[in-house]
Amino acid sequence: MKKILIILGSLFPVLLFSYITVSGDVSGQSWTNQTYYVSGNITVYDDATLSIASGAVVKFSTETGLTVYGTLDVNGTLANYVIFTSMHDNDYGDIIEGSTGTPLSGRWQGIYLYGFLYRDGIGEFDYCRVRYGGTSSGYADANICFNRSDSGHFINSFCEYSQQHGIRASICPVEISNSSFENCQYPAYLSNVTIKTYPNNSATGNLINAFVISGGCVTENMTWTETSTSVITLLIGTLTINDDIVCTITEGTIIKFTNSGQFSVIGTLDVNGTETNPVVFTSFQDDTFGGDTNNDGNSTSPAPGDWQGIHLNGNQFRDGIGEFDHCRIRYGGYIFCNVDANVNFHQSDSGHFTNSICEYSLQAGVKINGTSPVFRGSTFEDNTGYGVYVTGDSNPDFGTITRDQGLNTFINNDSGNYQFYNDTSNDINAYFNIWEYAIADSIDAHIYDDDEDPSKGEVLFDPWFGTYLYSPSNVTISVSSDSVHISWDPVVGAASYTVYSDTDPYGTFTTNEWTGTATNWSESVNSKKFYRVTAHN
Repeated sequence: MKKILIILGSLFPVLLFSYITVSGDVSGQSWTNQTYYVSGNITVYDDATLSIASGAVVKFSTETGLTVYGTLDVNGTLANYVIFTSMHDNDYGDIIEGSTGTPLSGRWQGIYLYGFLYRDGIGEFDYCRVRYGGTSSGYADANICFNRSDSGHFINSFCEYSQQHGIRASICPVEISNSSFENCQYPAYLSNVTIKTYPNNSATGNLINAFVISGGCVTENMTWTETSTSVITLLIGTLTINDDIVCTITEGTIIKFTNSGQFSVIGTLDVNGTETNPVVFTSFQDDTFGGDTNNDGNSTSPAPGDWQGIHLNGNQFRDGIGEFDHCRIRYGGYIFCNVDANVNFHQSDSGHFTNSICEYSLQAGVKINGTSPVFRGSTFEDNTGYGVYVTGDSNPDFGTITRDQGLNTFINNDSGNYQFYNDTSNDINAYFNIWEYAIADSIDAHIYDDDEDPSKGEVLFDPWFGTYLYSPSNVTISVSSDSVHISWDPVVGAASYTVYSDTDPYGTFTTNEWTGTATNWSESVNSKKFYRVTAHN
């Protein structure tokens, strides 16, 4: 439709509508910097492309949409975005005849990219703004829907005011980055997709400010970074890391789960947080990390069993490797699933859990079955079940008798009953850990091993540290005739002290010479010895 200017006398000009009206088959077309009014459903057929250049504005009449079996190529620029919107939106492009000037969410169907069987269903969106789509009566269920698409991306763009989701993707790979999502249900709803990185996105004013994944697979080595400070990842289904694949999760990443969400690791999960910026796996209802994701204020609180857990499955040919450093895992252990813990090392090829916290599981904090992971400097606290449960032919390492100390902490697991449960016939090294108790008998009473069942192996915990590790200062040693005298400054809060000895200055110092409350001690000696003093509360 061409623009015509008519002058009526000398009174006023009348500007007729200048937009281009389209409907039906738009395959092979190239749209330029103009306004296009979609008066009826439009379609791009297989092996054809609709190209849309920067500055184009596409407005849809009520209940219409765009279906793509071929390719939609949207090429905006930072200076001139491509706009997809309702005919009632007068903020962009020419005003459409009949526009109310009051657009509402769901006024048009959305863009539906369908790649099933021989079709392509490709959508490439760069520097565009999509708004007011996602009607509940259409196929898309979002402003943009990728369904079995061969490929697709949404980058440097805005997605807003959808009646349903911003982007919906199913059974396909879609890249989403550097984009903003506002006033939708979910910014992105991803179902059984090939997982990609989704960096530098933002979300505000949505029903749930999260990229929701209801299932998917990591099929190539990737580094998972925090999406942004305003949008986290929410798993409501199983995410699988395929065999021989490494998924690395970097510091500061927060991943939340519902009770149907879990990580299933057949390959390798490599978690690399830092002391000041850990990686967090937690409940959807946990506002402590990632904020109020479900936007319900204080109406709900997290609880043990809110999500399933992380299952590291190395059975048969699989890897099932979990490498956790500086992470926090909480509120897992949902009872109706196969994980049975916050983290389950199941016949894993290898694994470690270091400098991390495992808490508030409805079952065990960590379950170990038929494998030998290493644990150092980690805390197992307030789990409804045991802090650690070991079964099968397992030989986990919680601290050796040499100088490689465990430095793990066990606090208030199993309602104060068993902190550690050894259900194997193997002895388990758990030296130099913190057990919440200062006396050996008390520690042993909270460990299930050969004392409770002679068919089980022993958990070797002595020497240990008390609730906290203390190092007395100003330790002095003097020798008089055949006696050695040791003294030290008192440690605030210490209930007792222990003197250990060894004939090697780099030895294990496992010989307990004395335990008491005094700050000095002496003994008669007739050979060279080296001493170590520790304090306990």
